[in-house]
Amino acid sequence: MNKHFRTLCAGLAVLTGLLAGCGGGGGGVAPATPAANPSVEATISGSVVKGVVAGGTVTVSSLSGTILGTTTTSPAGTYSLRITANGDVVVEVQGGTYLDEATGQTVTLNQLKAIISPTNGTQTVHLTPLTYLAYFYSGNTVAGFQTAINNIATQFGLGNTNLVTTLPIVSGTGVVNPYGQVLRAFSQYVMTVQQTGTPTFNLEQLMGLAGTASSFNATFQTNFSNAFNTINPGQTLTFSFNGTGITIGGSGAGGGSGTCGVNITGSITANNITTPVNFDYCVSGIADGSCTSGNTSLNQALNGQQGLVGATNLNYTFGATCAANAFNITLQ
Repeated sequence: MNKHFRTLCAGLAVLTGLLAGCGGGGGGVAPATPAANPSVEATISGSVVKGVVAGGTVTVSSLSGTILGTTTTSPAGTYSLRITANGDVVVEVQGGTYLDEATGQTVTLNQLKAIISPTNGTQTVHLTPLTYLAYFYSGNTVAGFQTAINNIATQFGLGNTNLVTTLPIVSGTGVVNPYGQVLRAFSQYVMTVQQTGTPTFNLEQLMGLAGTASSFNATFQTNFSNAFNTINPGQTLTFSFNGTGITIGGSGAGGGSGTCGVNITGSITANNITTPVNFDYCVSGIADGSCTSGNTSLNQALNGQQGLVGATNLNYTFGATCAANAFNITLQ
């Protein structure tokens, strides 16, 4: 089974303040103080694209999981909803269908996600497989997500393209943009794997299963480049994938001298297909001697895996040593 790509983290935050005063008897006025987490009224709108995803359920939730709003994508894959938020949020889509560019078949989507800091007014958030990759290794912070999305854009040859606000165009004569070309290559890659020995391989396995660093290598780079050139004839992009690991900074989760090896086993079920998983991570930057299931920094670093739809029976084993091919996550 092929597994996917990684990278990552440290970036944005929104800080706003509201001054509040109160009057007392005799005209005294208390000093104004800023609100710690002022509410914002945000309209979040955009598209869901891996092909155009119609009929998907879009949900905006707080980082703790409180649902702030939900809607459904249109036949054109667009959505819009208004929320009131007191901090960063996760924008997620589940379900819906799209036309696969490689096979011409209608495919059911499992899920895609992004993390943003909402602001007053309207924000554009397009959900794609690349935003989903960034979510995996965001550490459940907008800072981690921002650095992830920037690194992913670089590795997929998209330079300074903002992968959240730029609309990928995946079909149409003469209008497919580079972002859309990369998403088309995902479909071609999956179809090639299906045709060469793994007929049940799907997008969720490619995107949602976190492989070890050794799978994110020159062989994958060659195979993905071949898929890209096959489905986008006459186009060329340079890919620079690497599997050395990620750094999550700015979240307050790390900075210690401890290291922990984490093995995750179990299975993930998506679109009625159950796939066994066996992932190894090496997490550094935790407090010395804190390599246990109760470590909040470890839980934050592994949040992407814990948030996978269908991952209901994952087992986590923690140890002081790291596996030889473990994927490195450094917490700062």
